[in-house]
Amino acid sequence: MIKKLSLGTLIGSIAATIVSSIWFVGLFGSKADQWLAENADCARQMDDMPYWAWILAILVLGFIGALALDKLKIKDALNGGMAGLVIYLLIGLVISLFTYVSFKAYELNWMPLDIIGNTLSGIAGGAAIGWLYGKLK
Repeated sequence: MIKKLSLGTLIGSIAATIVSSIWFVGLFGSKADQWLAENADCARQMDDMPYWAWILAILVLGFIGALALDKLKIKDALNGGMAGLVIYLLIGLVISLFTYVSFKAYELNWMPLDIIGNTLSGIAGGAAIGWLYGKLK
């Protein structure tokens, strides 16, 4: 069980981070840079980011996905991706709502972008975990 969850966490985290990076850095890089510049008083610049916290957050999300898919007994990429869609859609919605409530700089026009990015990441992470769990029978 520990090996399965550890491998699921790792592969789910890697897959989700790749998709997340493509979405947020690749597609919205200049928009994010502009937002960071406009909100420099309350937003960390990329050079000042505590990478340990970023990595820990990625691993915690990967563990949530790995644990949920294990409990749901998912053993294939399709069902893993579907479960990841629902789980990360809900997580993304909660994070976006709390961020909107807490920070004036986070405007509603960012919320759909964040939720879509989190959901796509969840699909990728869930599919990877589901595929792995199918191989570990």
